[in-house]
Parts: sequence; structure tokens; C-alpha cells
Amino acid sequence: MTLLKAIFTGRRRSRITILLLLFVSTQLSAVTFNVRADFSNLDSALYTEIKDAFEFISDKVENEDLFSQALGREKENLERDYLVNLSSKVKKEQDVSTLKKGEADESSFSISFLDIVLSNEEKALLVDGNKNILSYVEQKNDADMIVFSLVDGDEVAIYAGCEEKAFFIYSPSFDYTESILRTLLSLFFSPDFSLLSFSSERQFTCLSHELFDSYAIVRKGENRFLFSSPYSEDLEIAVNVSTPYLIIPLVFEERETFPLSISSIPYVGSMYYMGEKVGSYIESVYLPYSIFISEDGYISRSYQNDEKSSFVEVSLLDEKLYNEGKTEEKKQEFYSNLIATLALFGLSVASDVVNNIYSLSFDAASTFTAGISIVQLIRTIDTLFEYRDSVYRGF
Repeated sequence: MTLLKAIFTGRRRSRITILLLLFVSTQLSAVTFNVRADFSNLDSALYTEIKDAFEFISDKVENEDLFSQALGREKENLERDYLVNLSSKVKKEQDVSTLKKGEADESSFSISFLDIVLSNEEKALLVDGNKNILSYVEQKNDADMIVFSLVDGDEVAIYAGCEEKAFFIYSPSFDYTESILRTLLSLFFSPDFSLLSFSSERQFTCLSHELFDSYAIVRKGENRFLFSSPYSEDLEIAVNVSTPYLIIPLVFEERETFPLSISSIPYVGSMYYMGEKVGSYIESVYLPYSIFISEDGYISRSYQNDEKSSFVEVSLLDEKLYNEGKTEEKKQEFYSNLIATLALFGLSVASDVVNNIYSLSFDAASTFTAGISIVQLIRTIDTLFEYRDSVYRGF
């Protein structure tokens, strides 16, 4: 399964004819570093974690050596495809003047990960360091790198090409995230990059960088991060990264709290603050907060607030007064009357204009039209208030 779909980009042209000609004659091919892996003997949970880690790094890799290797293979493939098409056209005595060689899009680079199945004999030869079988397997799978696993009981070894890159004792309860990311960092990133591990007693989310669990891969040097955590102030830190691996503890400050009194009409016995059942008085409230109130015979009400206040009053609607779809019905009724009102006023104005221009005796008709318009206006105002009331009842 491919973890990253290739993205094709092209140069923009001001004239559509040139753009169409470029699209037809020159095919742009994104540069991808093709990783072909056989992890068929791994535990499914471990395989899923490795696959997800590949997906995480797929569009973040910056490595000139890998880019050059992938670009060279892509150019070879484009050259081969061009020669095959050229040979086919020559044999069929077709026009070859419009045949163009594809170009590699050097502005796009990513990792492509696909599953393959290696035979036991191929794995054994690769472990022995057989370069010929490595070249054969790479060419057969259009690969820049062959990765596979060897499992012996609870011992797991990960090979890239003919070299062992990771070894560990497998246990279903052990977290291998750090080991996996360290291995991928050494395989696919230049030495300018580091693996950061963030730790905190609280749950947190990074707002500035994409994390894999609690890990980030960043370029060495100064990096700024912004974190959020429930019931805590946002945390912004600057980290000067100089080592391949760094553990960074996060210390969040508690958000300001305040007491809150809740009044409900009618009085209810079921109030929930942030999912936790409470009474009508809460000693410590964080912003933003939500309250859920329910009572038999009444429509439950949810209330959210992001402003500090010491008192909240919530009214519940009796189920007998609640009619599902009433708001939409009143909305349609209001807009229908509004359109009719505008049309009648327009007709009244038009009749007055015609009467003044041509000195026609339409006074009676004009008076009648004006009267109907006023009646319709009153009806429109009445439906507007009904629409407003239905909206309030729906809260």
C-alpha cells in the first residue's frame, strides 16, 4: 500500500494553448524514493506502527543523497519509456516528431512505501551481503531501498539492503515508537536532522508542528514550538537542537479559574460541567466551558461560553411546546410573506408612476393596491415575530 500519493506539479503558462501543448508533449514525473519492504512475518500491531511511521516521514525527508539516487532512477525509467515508445512508433511507421521524453519534476520529493514478499532464499543471500541479489531485487521491484525483517522467536532484526539497521526483543507491551523513528531518521534523513521527544504529565497537542505520538523530527538549530493542553495556558518554547536525539519536558501553567453559579428555569437536578455531573455551584471553572442541563419533560439544553462570568441562567423548553421542524416552517412562511410584500409594494409604486406619466384614472386601483400592501406588510411583520419566537424555543 502506497503511503504517499505522488503529487505532480508543473510550470504555469499565461496562454492556455502553451499549457495544453506542454501537457500533451511533456510528462512531468514526481521524484519519489521507492522503499519496498517485506514485514510479512511481523506482529500486526508492530507492522502497523512501522507503516504509520513511514507515512509520517514520507513528505518530510530532506536528504540530497537519497534525492540524487531517486532522481537517477526516475531519469533512467523515463529514458527507457521513451525508447520503448520510439521503437514502437518506428516499427509501425508512425510519426515520431511529436514524441517527447518525460521530465522529472525536481521540485517534488517524497518517500513511497510498498509491501513486497521476499523468498527465504533472497533474504538469506541479502543477510550474507550478496550485492548481486540486492541489485536484482531492487530492479525487479523498481526500488531504491529494500527493507525486510527477520524474526526468530521474540528476536526481531530489521535490514535495509544487506545491512542490519535495528535489533530488539519483541514484547507486545513494549513501546517501539522511539526505536522505529530513530531507525528511520538514520536511514532517510541527513545528519542535519534530529529526533525530539516531548514529555508531560498532561495530555498535550502541538499547534506548530506535526507529531508522531509525542515525537517530532526537526532540522538542527533553533526551533520554536507551541503547545496546548486542557485547562492550561498555551505553552510556547524555543529549543536549540544540536544533538541527534533530545528529550524535552513540558511544564504547563494552570489556567485562571473562577466560581460559577448556574440557575435553571425550571430547577433541574441533572447538570453537567465538561461532562462531569455538578450542582448549581461550581468552585473552579476554566475557559472555555460547556454545560449540559436535562430534566424530564423538558428539552435538554447545551450551553457554551468562552467569556468569564460568575452567573449563568438557562431556560428549558417544555416538551409540549416543542414542535420539531417548527422553526423551518416559520422561516419559510416569513420569507414567502416578505416576497409577497415586496411584490405588492412594487406594483403600487408602478401604478402610481403610470398614472402620473399618462394622466390615467387609476386612483381607485392605486388606493386598493396600497391598502393590500399595508395589510401584507402587517402580516409579514407578524410572521417575523413568529419566526423569532420559534428560533428562541429551539435553543
